[in-house]
Amino acid sequence: MKKKDSQKNMYAHSEKKVELLQKYLEIYLNVLSNTFVKRINLFDLFCGPGIYENEGIGSPFIMLQEIKKASTINNKKAIEYNCLFNDNDREVIEVLKRNVKSKIDHCYAKINYSCQDYKDVIRATILSMQELLNSEKAFAFIDPYQYKDISISEIESMLCTKKTEILLFLPTQFMFRFESNGTPKSLKRFIEELVPMEEWPKSNTGIDFIQSLKEHFKNHLGNDYYVDTFIIQREVNQYFSLFFFTSNILGFEKMLEAKWKIDKDEGRGWIYEHSYNLFSGNKSSITQKFENELKEYLSRSRTNKEVYEFTLHNGHLPKHTNEVLKAWQNEGILSVLKSDGEQTIKGSFYLNYKDWRDHPGKVTIQTKLQ
Repeated sequence: MKKKDSQKNMYAHSEKKVELLQKYLEIYLNVLSNTFVKRINLFDLFCGPGIYENEGIGSPFIMLQEIKKASTINNKKAIEYNCLFNDNDREVIEVLKRNVKSKIDHCYAKINYSCQDYKDVIRATILSMQELLNSEKAFAFIDPYQYKDISISEIESMLCTKKTEILLFLPTQFMFRFESNGTPKSLKRFIEELVPMEEWPKSNTGIDFIQSLKEHFKNHLGNDYYVDTFIIQREVNQYFSLFFFTSNILGFEKMLEAKWKIDKDEGRGWIYEHSYNLFSGNKSSITQKFENELKEYLSRSRTNKEVYEFTLHNGHLPKHTNEVLKAWQNEGILSVLKSDGEQTIKGSFYLNYKDWRDHPGKVTIQTKLQ
């Protein structure tokens, strides 16, 4: 079968997929190197050739580069890295093998190559993840050409070990186009894993559809899991999305950090340079919306643990909330009390993973009535 040009060449929007992957792995692997973890397993289930005809760098090479970087930076701790690179095209796998052999001078990971259909490799991947030891972690990158074989139940099966993070690309623009107009069986099946079709809200835009998917993923998986998106605009009014899934709040924060490194204004996504605008409204609309929701949330007393969780669930970083809270303190509209009822040092909110874990009720935070 003749390959599409997008399977032979790296397009700009695909570069953003692997840029997010790179920035996350850079942070993720470094964090894990300072924990009890002894083995990290990375799965790339639609891996491609690694190097494209136009010299674009694909996901397998991003993984290997970040493993090398983490291994050399943290050489005092020996972590075993295992990579599974799968593509259902045997020719692609052979090209990837040659690229790795010719371009990687020293490989810091054990690589397994696989040429299986997605349905077969995902079953094997789930079994591997369910057998992980307590000293192991796993990360899966799933970047399919289509969505018809993607199953929410399989995503859930990977997550249930509480040792896995998943970055999934979905061609949401194509899904949105047929949401309510000649809905194909594959899309109907996908949606009905989340909610009965008659309960699915009609989307006015591709971004609405992405937001609906995100909320239904969250509702389906429950409070033990975190879900976020990274929106990619390929052309005018064409929106695709990466979805990130984890049960680990620190891993979730690190993905948000990676997103905000790429989109420094809103932490939401990437816009094709020849497109007019990615999101409706002005550049401050997302920040203003977050501030309004935070003020409403703090109309009753909340612990630092609760505010930390609220911040991340709403796609922002603790530093953003700290900035808002400091401004409100200066305006005299914020109360921050220690557990003994005394005022805290100004600017101390304890919105970080360590205090979330060790001191979840160190302070209570509430906006004052005006």
